[in-house]
Amino acid sequence: METVKLGRLKIWAAMIILFCGVCIGLATPISATVQIYPLGDSITYGDVHDGQNFPSYRYWLWNDLKSKGFDVDFIGSQHGPDYGLVYDTDNDGHAGYTSARELAELPTWLPGLKPDIVLLHLGTNDVLEGVPQATTIGNIGAIITELRAVNPQVKIMLAEIIPTSVNKTNEQIVSLNTGFAGLQQQMSTDASPIILVDQYTGYDGEHDNQDGGVHPAETGEMKIAAKWSAALVSLLSQPTIQPTIAVTTVAPVVTTVAPVATQTTTTTSDDWSGFGKSFGSSSGFGSFGSSSSFQSGGNALGVVVSSSQSIIASIGSTWGGFGGRTTVF
Repeated sequence: METVKLGRLKIWAAMIILFCGVCIGLATPISATVQIYPLGDSITYGDVHDGQNFPSYRYWLWNDLKSKGFDVDFIGSQHGPDYGLVYDTDNDGHAGYTSARELAELPTWLPGLKPDIVLLHLGTNDVLEGVPQATTIGNIGAIITELRAVNPQVKIMLAEIIPTSVNKTNEQIVSLNTGFAGLQQQMSTDASPIILVDQYTGYDGEHDNQDGGVHPAETGEMKIAAKWSAALVSLLSQPTIQPTIAVTTVAPVVTTVAPVATQTTTTTSDDWSGFGKSFGSSSGFGSFGSSSSFQSGGNALGVVVSSSQSIIASIGSTWGGFGGRTTVF
């Protein structure tokens, strides 16, 4: 009878599990937190009007993302206002700022920040102050360049800004928003995409704004948050936003297993080269995060290394065809 002792198979199984244990040590997630940077003017910052607090869309958005289970961190050089509410208050929304002033001061806000995603709602004050559209578009483009200098892979969510209660002003806003669409087509890249988020459509400049027709009332804040959330959820659910990975060197563990002295008779070759090739090339060694599988013939010894750092070893109930052998126990 052609036999192969179980001891030989145990040796190979132990080596596979040991090697995969080393693999896990090579890729350790540090943090899954996504850094989101709210950037803009008072529409981003919030305000107080007639004794009522308006924390901006950020309050509604942060709570919405948290309720959906996303691990996010709002960042910025300023903190507030909180108005006694529970949310992440970090931001760079600056009341009254035009795109030119935002561009001029942005380099003083960015040290220590490395946003993964930017929420950029800017341009309302440019329209109100009569800044030429081409100037505003140029400033926004330069702001995006500054952000990319900090993180070349930053994702820019660029808002088509909300309307006011004044129709004539809204005509200029519509024109500016059209210019933003052109800027997106010109500057968006695969590494650092610009996602245009339509905050204008469906927003009522009269009823969704406070008295004065410029700053969002609570319904306006919630509408802005909902638009940001829809865009963010789509982006956060993609594999392009992943935990930061630290690669560390782990010394291999060498285990000596004494051979089992047994008499064996085989009629097939002792060729294990397929195992080495399968692990070294076709399994994509160096890409730790999905799985590596080892299979010969119709049965498999599979080891799965998951992103949560667990090992699942599955050994087929029969070993027929393993390594080119016909085995009888």
